[in-house]
Amino acid sequence: MDLAKEAVKDFASQLPEGTNINLLVYGHKGSNSESDKKVSCASKEVVYPMGKYDSSTFQDALNKFQPTGWTPLAASIELAKDHLEKAAGDGQSKNLVYIVSDGIETCDGDPVKEAKELNQSDVSAVVNIIGFDVDNAGQQALKKAAQAGGGSYKTVDSANDLKYQLRKERLKLQEEWQQWLLDSHDDNQEQLHDKHDKVMDNFFTMDDLYDQEQDRVEDLESYLEGKIDAQSELDKLTDER
Repeated sequence: MDLAKEAVKDFASQLPEGTNINLLVYGHKGSNSESDKKVSCASKEVVYPMGKYDSSTFQDALNKFQPTGWTPLAASIELAKDHLEKAAGDGQSKNLVYIVSDGIETCDGDPVKEAKELNQSDVSAVVNIIGFDVDNAGQQALKKAAQAGGGSYKTVDSANDLKYQLRKERLKLQEEWQQWLLDSHDDNQEQLHDKHDKVMDNFFTMDDLYDQEQDRVEDLESYLEGKIDAQSELDKLTDER
């Protein structure tokens, strides 16, 4: 578990700058016994609230729980949905959920249903699941949940495998982030050029009007030349016009 926590911290610490994260744990109270099922299935908690990554605070969050209890996977996805909806900003953010589980739902919930609702909600979160040393039947169940959430399922057999898989995910995110920056830059440049063209169109329109008015004033001045005595006053009025 300590190595798994280290892998999660390594993943969170190297996400692209500006990324907001939160950490949610589930089933971490009580024990694996039948007598503790109710309390364990009811336990789901955000131990690191949505925000920028802070090393010491994130480590404190990781230290708050140990591997024990049942698996309220569906309830934890529902909680993730609630927190993402509360943190929703301008609607332009991309929301990703990574679930690390060592087994299938054991609290009578429906993770496929919850993952689908989360993915199709206003926050449009993609649900990715990593199965930690899960048997074949468990892998199939977790894969269905990930597919319903619009994400992918991966299985790992050790903490080192988990660390490797999370690093692959992080690199993929960094590539997507860089592409988003490039696309945003291109879009901004295109908007800038459009606005520049509009400004120049207005400038040329005003320039044409200026030339027309200048021609009219010069024509008037030529017409009045020799007909009035106040030539200097006429020159002054022309300049002001």
